[in-house]
Amino acid sequence: MNGTEDELIERLSNGDSSALRYLFDLHYLGLCRYAFTYLKDMDEAEDVVQGLFVDIWEKRSSLNINQSVKQYFYKAVYFRCINAQEHKQVRKKYAEQEAFFPAGNSPTEQDGEEKRLAIQKALEKLPEKCKQVFVLSRFEEMKYVEIADKMGISKNTVENHMGKALRLLRAELKHLI
Repeated sequence: MNGTEDELIERLSNGDSSALRYLFDLHYLGLCRYAFTYLKDMDEAEDVVQGLFVDIWEKRSSLNINQSVKQYFYKAVYFRCINAQEHKQVRKKYAEQEAFFPAGNSPTEQDGEEKRLAIQKALEKLPEKCKQVFVLSRFEEMKYVEIADKMGISKNTVENHMGKALRLLRAELKHLI
């Protein structure tokens, strides 16, 4: 990073919203165009870019940018676009299942309440960090790198928490498997 970028990030991490506004104004349009090349939907591209800036503001005190700000933004947008495409596929698959099974008649709905309660109880028994990692990964469909960024821990720590969560859940729910 150059001196000006260092100063901007320093100001941002100290809560200076004008630094974020400057970065937003400088990079927003280019990032939206870049996201559009992957997503082919300008509304979705704008959502991805806006989400990036919201996350940057929320994580401002722990930002660690070791490259140019522009490179950091474009790399972050790239990964967010990949995530958005994967989420779109999951939603599409879910919609196809909904079309196949009329409401209330899918196999998962017939005995789902009992399983849902068992899973909920098993999740509550997890250590807090394991539970948080599991929920972010499985329910919010975040990648390990994103979870690490969000929680301020390393990717390896996320992997360890996830492994532990899965082991504990398997043991607790073996009667359902």
